[in-house]
Amino acid sequence: MLSMDCSWFGRPILVVGGIWLVGVVNGWADEAPTYGRLDSTTEAASMFYGCQQKRDNSLDCELDLIIVSKRAKPEDLSARLNQAREGFRSDGVEWSAEYCKWFMDFVDILEGRKTPPKGYDTKAIAEAQKKLRETADLEKKDFLNWQKATVEFCKSKTEDNWLNLARLEYEKDSRTCIVNHHTFSDRFRYRRDSGAGVWVTQSSPQGPCGIVQLSRFEPERRGKFVFWKYVAKATVTNPQGTTLDGESCKQQELGEYLYDWRTKEHSLSCEYIDFQW
Repeated sequence: MLSMDCSWFGRPILVVGGIWLVGVVNGWADEAPTYGRLDSTTEAASMFYGCQQKRDNSLDCELDLIIVSKRAKPEDLSARLNQAREGFRSDGVEWSAEYCKWFMDFVDILEGRKTPPKGYDTKAIAEAQKKLRETADLEKKDFLNWQKATVEFCKSKTEDNWLNLARLEYEKDSRTCIVNHHTFSDRFRYRRDSGAGVWVTQSSPQGPCGIVQLSRFEPERRGKFVFWKYVAKATVTNPQGTTLDGESCKQQELGEYLYDWRTKEHSLSCEYIDFQW
């Protein structure tokens, strides 16, 4: 087992077997998390935290949370097709003949089968053709499949052709990963109940649902070292209420989500990445 001492932002760091332990060497009486990274045990998410203990024994922490998720999951396909089917049957799709003609011309022009008619912005078309040539094969294939499916719908505005467009959109979304970044701060207080003491958030009821944050840092002792875990939790104190969007507050109740000091790898098979922040 390899170990060495160094420093990071003035805090002790111990590297043991390839794992970075940041600020883990603390006195038993006033032990508290300092700096580190924790990985979710249930989803592709990682959290970086930096905490500072105050004179009143509270703990102020800055937390950076990065979550990676698929834009569409396998169970979403049925719902999307049903939504597209209901929309087609109730409202129809109002695409004018002029719009469809322009679109069909545009696809032929992009692929070089037709020269731009008079009045088209030839400079913009040349730039679009150049961009298409330089586009990666996967993205080009998805783009052209969508364009051709749109042309087919313009030729025959059937429900099947409309559902094919919805299916193509879903298929691309199922290969697209969204990266969300959230930065927030919390104040924690030390509590020693039964067993090991924990640092728990100080929160009052917020919003129409009266949501109270109950997240906490929990220690895990390994010999003379202290490793920290983070448990994200929130509870609803007004379950009979409704959110501003009209949803029942009962649906806002969150379970516990554990972020562990042990690193965890995730495989999401992302072909596209969409950064949301």
